[in-house]
Amino acid sequence: MLTGVPLPNETLKENTLLSGWPDEWYELYNSKGYVHLDPVANRIRETTITFMWSDVAYDKSREKRGHIVMKESTEFRLNDGFCVPIYTAKGALAVATFGGEKVDLSGRDKSALQLVSMFAHSKAVELARTDGGDDEKDDFPRLTPREMECLEWASMGKTAWEIGVILGISKNTVNEYFCAINRKLNTTSKIHSVAQALRSGVLH
Repeated sequence: MLTGVPLPNETLKENTLLSGWPDEWYELYNSKGYVHLDPVANRIRETTITFMWSDVAYDKSREKRGHIVMKESTEFRLNDGFCVPIYTAKGALAVATFGGEKVDLSGRDKSALQLVSMFAHSKAVELARTDGGDDEKDDFPRLTPREMECLEWASMGKTAWEIGVILGISKNTVNEYFCAINRKLNTTSKIHSVAQALRSGVLH
């Protein structure tokens, strides 16, 4: 599922960009307004960090309706999942959530899904627009050669420390470059910047 996070007066359906949920569960979830009861959805509103559904703590006796949501999801083979909160440059909140009978992810898997989620969200928003037509590569902000080097190495999974060793500069200097990159691209993190560059065709 790839969706914006609904405000109190909104539904999930009007915010959904992509859905791979079982149709029956998606309809039930929407018809009962579960997005405003779901402990997982509530956690998304409170954090910028990725997390597993099973790591969400809530009081089952006090949040009985939320517990019903968690139990009913298992009837549709959604026993656990992984959430990637996504904050856009304008401050809107979205999420990519992956669920299934068994979700066993390594740290590397989670990092990869975080990058894919940000790329997918940017692309889905672009496709949902009706104005269309602009060449995004031409509109991509101009980065310095060293900023592009940092971005390219980051797209290969290198950490700030590793990029520093490769380029012969300090980790702090690499982080300073990424602060400048994020500012130019209007992004919120290194991963977000890489996703924007991939989406725009600047990185391949």
